[in-house]
Amino acid sequence: MNLDELLARINNYTNDEKRLILRAYSFACYHHKGQTRKSGEEYIIHPTAVGCILAEMHADAETICAGLLHDTIEDCEGVTKELIAEEFNDTIADLVDGVTKIRHEGDTSDEEENMHKIIDSITKDVRIFIIKLADRLHNMRTMEYQSPEKQIEKSKETLELYVPIASLLGQYTIKTELEDLAFKYLYQNDYNEFLNMVNDYEKKQRDQMDQVLLEISMMLNDLNIENNIIFKRKNLLGIYRKYDKYKNLSRIHDMFALKVLVPENEDCYLVKDKISDMYKSLINKEKDYIAYPKNNRYMGIHISIYLPESGLLQLQLKTPEMYKINAYGITAYFDHEEKKGRKVNEIMQDEVRNMPFYQTLVELSNENLSSEEYNAIVRSDILTRMIYLEGINGMNLELPEGSTPVDYAFNIDPKTAGFIDYALVNGRLSPINYPLESRDKIEIIYGNNMRNPEELINSARCMQTKRKIIRK
Repeated sequence: MNLDELLARINNYTNDEKRLILRAYSFACYHHKGQTRKSGEEYIIHPTAVGCILAEMHADAETICAGLLHDTIEDCEGVTKELIAEEFNDTIADLVDGVTKIRHEGDTSDEEENMHKIIDSITKDVRIFIIKLADRLHNMRTMEYQSPEKQIEKSKETLELYVPIASLLGQYTIKTELEDLAFKYLYQNDYNEFLNMVNDYEKKQRDQMDQVLLEISMMLNDLNIENNIIFKRKNLLGIYRKYDKYKNLSRIHDMFALKVLVPENEDCYLVKDKISDMYKSLINKEKDYIAYPKNNRYMGIHISIYLPESGLLQLQLKTPEMYKINAYGITAYFDHEEKKGRKVNEIMQDEVRNMPFYQTLVELSNENLSSEEYNAIVRSDILTRMIYLEGINGMNLELPEGSTPVDYAFNIDPKTAGFIDYALVNGRLSPINYPLESRDKIEIIYGNNMRNPEELINSARCMQTKRKIIRK
């Protein structure tokens, strides 16, 4: 990445923002002068790449500046937090300092402590983690210059830490690229063979999928609905995991997707009905994330249709704004509120506070836990596969896979949760230890007597739920 590429990515920023970003670039160039990376390239290429990634994510200008400067305190003689504050402002200095306090990529300090710092940074200013995410993405893109041991170590850490948090923050574009880069190094024997198999399968299916694209485009034009249709293949690691489960590519219903972008929410529903009339749609595969958005603001309608020769094809109906937010998550929507006079950090931090995992992080930060204890709970309850539960009165929750009505109850209201009698799951009477599945509709029925704590603990899946029960 060079200056021209950075300029191209900040083209839509204001003139004042551009000047600020270019000052940060010049500062980084001056202080990194003479430094090189393991590839032999000038070191400035790395912070420039981080700045470019942040601009692609629609990050605010101060975050881009901090990305350009993120290694200066660590690696450049004479650069301090105070100097950055003097040259720029306190916000940029705080962001760079926050990134610096997280272990440098080449450091060998305690892994558990570093993981603790990375996760805890989200409760202070989520932009610190976003800069680390961009930093990790570029380091993974250039991982071929590292030793095989380092490639495996960083790829595992990427999948276990960075990918789940990117998903929680709705940054799917970054998440999927990180997954595929990690896949390349962790499954080197399978990677190329599987990639060729998927490419061959796609070639065989494209004619029929292109025909569907044409038919839907004609239908939208007949309705005079402005549209844009994008063909998308699921990322390779996502396909690999599902292939490992199904042993047949044709059974993966979301392997290929047509993203149909239309102007308004109402258009999404109209198009869904039209497509259902045109093709054999699979009702059990339909998901309405407009009426029930994910906690990371992911929105859209998913519907799968059956094609005689190709099997299942997923259609995703969204507005352009949904498409942008679904791709880049939390960094893509702060600007709507900024015009109302609120500061970027306040807007983004408020959004994170509304995400279910945030309260768990705050609770953990307020307890005197070792890094190992803190990380164990985070791995169990946050950095894991999640399910989406629909409660009565709009009490929808995202909980770890395998969660039970007890976990749901303690997340809704810990004060009354101990009085849980049973649950109605999809209208059916269910025990309190029933393993819930995504999109289950759940209602907690309370009794007059509090349950035995041991019974509640044994019925819970989440570590933080068990801790709440013990403390009651």
